[in-house]
Amino acid sequence: MGTFLQKYPDSILFPLVAELYSMAEDYSEAEEICKTGLNHHPDHPDGLFVLAQINKENKNYKTAEKTLKNLLKSHTVYPEALTLLAEVQEKLNRSPNTLKALRKKYER
Repeated sequence: MGTFLQKYPDSILFPLVAELYSMAEDYSEAEEICKTGLNHHPDHPDGLFVLAQINKENKNYKTAEKTLKNLLKSHTVYPEALTLLAEVQEKLNRSPNTLKALRKKYER
C-alpha cells in the first residue's frame, strides 16, 4: 500500500491506507501517511478522523482533541468524531459541563 501512496501522494485514499497500518498497530507509518495526505487535502474529514484515532492510540489526547475539534468545525455531522471526542475528553478529565455540552450536541 505504501508504494501506491509513493506513486500518488495526493490520492484521497490515504485515510484507508493509514487505517490499514493503524489496524496493524504500525501507528508511526499510519501517522506519516495521514500527515502527508492532509498536506494535499487539509480538510479531508476521514483523514482528520483517522489521525485523531492514531493520536488517541498513542495517548496524545490533546492533539487528538484539537484534530477532532478542527474536523467538527467544518463537518458538523460526523457522529464517530463526536463519540471519539467524548472519549478523548474523558481521558483529559475535562469538566462535566464540557462533556455534557458535547453530549447535547451529539443528541441533535
